[in-house]
Order: sequence, then structure tokens, then C-alpha cells
Amino acid sequence: MLAQLARVARVARPRHLLKFLVAPRAEIVAFRYHFRRVPERAFVAFLAEIPPSEHGLVDAVYRDLAGHAALFARLRTKLGVHPDGFGGQMMAEYSAVYALVRLLRPEVMVETGVADGTTSAYILRALEDNGGGHLYSIDLPSERLPSGEAPGWIVDDDLRHRWTLRI
Repeated sequence: MLAQLARVARVARPRHLLKFLVAPRAEIVAFRYHFRRVPERAFVAFLAEIPPSEHGLVDAVYRDLAGHAALFARLRTKLGVHPDGFGGQMMAEYSAVYALVRLLRPEVMVETGVADGTTSAYILRALEDNGGGHLYSIDLPSERLPSGEAPGWIVDDDLRHRWTLRI
């Protein structure tokens, strides 16, 4: 029980600790529920409201994503201009963004904060694979971008017809 209390205390807020003192067993159950690790595909299926009987749709989208491995490897290579890893800190989450756009099939998306444009590139690739949709992005110029580059510089020209970028 003390080991569990120590784990909860490391990440809990004061109100959670108070609830833990009142009902320790219930709070541990709640903590395990809220902070458990969920596989990415299950998380995507949950957010896209895909029922378990149709999880094959999620698998198909991830197969499509794997077909774009060369494109996304090229993006990672381009991001190598940042010695501190800026621009690539979310690389693990981009596949979920792609999958959600494919599954939800939005006609219009709005993005704030573009930076290099990696998330934009994944969204635009998904919109293109869907055969429809448009991304509207808003950003400010940044000194973190490579010299002479504007926000979204990393997005391939063949995806820009689905994109309106406002600086």
C-alpha cells in the first residue's frame, strides 16, 4: 500500500491526495483507470468512435501510413537542421494525427502554430489520401526556423493545394 501511495504522490495534485486520504482504494482504482497506458491504435479508434467490430478500418489506415514511409523519412531528415531536436519532438504522435484525419474525414481543419510544418504535412497527406478536405493554418514567424525559411517550409509542394497558410 505504501508503494502505491508513493506512485500516486509523485503525479497527483493536492485535491487528489485529499481524496486518496478519504477513500484510498477508490482513488487507486480511479488513478489506474485514468493514467493507464493505451496502445495508440486503440486510442485512435476511441477518439474516432470506431467500434471494436470495425477496428480493421484503423489497421487499414495504418497500412496506408506505412506506404508513405519514404515521405515521412524525408521529413525527419529535413528536421535534422535543428541540432536540439526542435520540430521533431512529436514524431511519435504524428501517426495518430494522420490516422485520425483519415478516419474522421474532415472537410475543413484549422491549425494554430505551424513552425516547420511537420504536423501540417501529416494532416495534408491524410487529406490528400482522403481525396478531400482543406487545412487552414495560422502562425507567426519564428526565429527557431532555419535561416531564410518561413513557417511550413517542410510541406511538399504537391500537398499545398489543400492548404491555406496565414502568417
